[in-house]
Amino acid sequence: MGVVSEYVFKKRGVPTRVIEKIATVTTAPTRLLEQNPRRFGYILSCISDGGIYIGFSPLVSATNGLYISGNGGSMSVTVDEDDELTTYELWGVSETGSSLIYIAEVVSP
Repeated sequence: MGVVSEYVFKKRGVPTRVIEKIATVTTAPTRLLEQNPRRFGYILSCISDGGIYIGFSPLVSATNGLYISGNGGSMSVTVDEDDELTTYELWGVSETGSSLIYIAEVVSP
């Protein structure tokens, strides 16, 4: 275990790991993350030209969501700053036909 791993283990009391994926977001609500009570945080980055809207239910839309711009716009959520939001499911819709989003989540096994 490295120094940072030891620090995180002492702080959280459990080991953690990172899960990475690329998700395709369309103009229909797309589930990006399932509800997970073991998630400590995540980072999202829109890697397409068009932006996306993010929300915590399938009701997310261009008028009901947080906007993440295209070409590297990002958002991070951590348990220390955002409390239980880290554990909720996450949905997205693209403002253009289809967008790619990079997701890295930190979870305990």
